[in-house]
Amino acid sequence: VRAPLAAALLASLATFVQLLIVIGVVDTEVLQRLWPPVAAGSVVLVGIATFVYRGASQPGENTPSAGGDTGTAPASRPFALRPALILAAVLTLALLVGRWGADVLGANGTVLAAFAAGLADAHAGSVAAASLAANGAISVDTALLAVAAALGSNLIVKT
Repeated sequence: VRAPLAAALLASLATFVQLLIVIGVVDTEVLQRLWPPVAAGSVVLVGIATFVYRGASQPGENTPSAGGDTGTAPASRPFALRPALILAAVLTLALLVGRWGADVLGANGTVLAAFAAGLADAHAGSVAAASLAANGAISVDTALLAVAAALGSNLIVKT
């Protein structure tokens, strides 16, 4: 169980890397304030994954025989249109809801919308908040709080 758990933890590292890249494209001011805590979180995540993996079984234990079925599913296409369209729809919806939340409820509405979007995808609420900060609809501080809300709700779902 430890090796797959360590791999899942490292897969979560991709969320941090993608987040920094996307935020950097949208708003560099948010990126400048966001990268130190994300880098620190990445270091902690790698440390925990290393600690978990070190307790994993040694190679050769419980491995399938050379001629046996490994139980792996056949590989699918690396790029599929449907997931890309779903992600685009989630990002668009998060941006619209975030803007609506900012108009109706102010900064708290944006944070709430980012939290809700984070339940589906951590990037959606984060990108929406950074876009609103880039347009001047919300402050950078509010955008950072919204990014934290999106990441936090996504962590809840992953847990």
